[in-house]
Amino acid sequence: MFASPKTRRLATAVLILGILSLGLVCLAALNSARENARLAGCISNVQSIGLACATYAKSHSGALPHKLDDLKEVFAPTEWFICPSAKNRAHYSYEFTGATNIWGVSSNIVILREIEPNHHGVRVVLYDDGQSAVVHGLP
Repeated sequence: MFASPKTRRLATAVLILGILSLGLVCLAALNSARENARLAGCISNVQSIGLACATYAKSHSGALPHKLDDLKEVFAPTEWFICPSAKNRAHYSYEFTGATNIWGVSSNIVILREIEPNHHGVRVVLYDDGQSAVVHGLP
């Protein structure tokens, strides 16, 4: 009627392995959700930088800044210049591409991009019309 000690040990081992497997699946899902939240924060940073670029351009005859530090006159929080997923937080995560120096010329010119692909091989970019996007590869 009762299971032998050998059967109970086997059942316990199977139960422990099942619990460990479930824990690993939950951990992977949690890490994925955490990275998605960081990507959303990065997109928000880039959109905020886009608003600062528009403000800067209004007060500089349509000209874009040459570097992120130029935005400090219209955009105080420099922590938004660093991606939440950046491994090196000592340097800014974004850079101007130099593709154009005038704001609002075209909607398909990338004016700002992430320096490193911090999100599993994708980068967040800012277009000249203020739109941001997630792109694969180097824009």
